[in-house]
Amino acid sequence: MDSKINLSLPAPLTTHNSVETKLKERGKSAHTTWVHTQTARDGENSRLKFCIHCTATPPYSTLVSTNMRRHLKLKYGIYINRTPGPI
Repeated sequence: MDSKINLSLPAPLTTHNSVETKLKERGKSAHTTWVHTQTARDGENSRLKFCIHCTATPPYSTLVSTNMRRHLKLKYGIYINRTPGPI
């Protein structure tokens, strides 16, 4: 019973170029989303992005572009098309 265990890592599912392309594609819709935001003011969480369309206090805020896109669509009818991924 001389069996050996294979401890090698599996091959990556994507190449460096496809990952780089996906990140570029993702950034386009995120950039378009963040145009509708402003950064924190004094006393606010500096990591959050705040909706420039909200008149309520406090305005809607998030770190996630998908959440901001959903907020803009539901509250203000602003649709931001996601760019399709390379796959």
